[in-house]
Amino acid sequence: MAMQAVDLDDDEFIVDPDDLKMPESPEHRRVTDVIAAAAELLLPEVSIYRDMNWYPLDGGTAIAPDVMTLPAGTLQRRMKSYRQLPHGPQPGVAIEIASGSDSVTVFTAKTHRYRRLGITLYVVTVDANALDVIVHNDGPQRWIGRPIPELGGLRIDAVDEAIVVVMPDGSVLHSATDLAQHAEQRAQHAEQRAQNAEQRAVVLEAQLRALGIQPAPTN
Repeated sequence: MAMQAVDLDDDEFIVDPDDLKMPESPEHRRVTDVIAAAAELLLPEVSIYRDMNWYPLDGGTAIAPDVMTLPAGTLQRRMKSYRQLPHGPQPGVAIEIASGSDSVTVFTAKTHRYRRLGITLYVVTVDANALDVIVHNDGPQRWIGRPIPELGGLRIDAVDEAIVVVMPDGSVLHSATDLAQHAEQRAQHAEQRAQNAEQRAVVLEAQLRALGIQPAPTN
């Protein structure tokens, strides 16, 4: 489904997402998993939820974004839904993953409702011949390959007819497994930098002692 600019004057309302829920395709699941995992790594102060039923303040039925962010501590992890109270926080951003089997009418309705609620929505299309990212905020904009500030600056891009996530350091992630390897490499690099710094300190201390200078004690 090629995502196109929609008529934002349409007031169609989304129906209950439980009635619309379809089994996820492997590609839908892959894209959702890697976006959620990457955002969780980049945003430790934010909780990332998949398929969380959110009951907003407009009195309508629940919305269940594929990925949704809330301030850390808003919900206990085991909770399956978020019924927003008058002073409760709204989601910071929502991600919907679309494919050719999804109804254009349903997605159009979703974008309208998110806009009325004041939520920034990114719609990611995973069809091989229509890979795209559209952000709906003040108006629809094409956003593929551009940093998403609400998700720590990660980019959702297309590589070899597949949607990938590109981390701020340029690492390209095709799956959550790639992200685990990326995180492990970062940890190894950090450990190596710490060891190198310690070795430099030992060498510098020896040089100072050779010059008759007593290094200051460290805490």
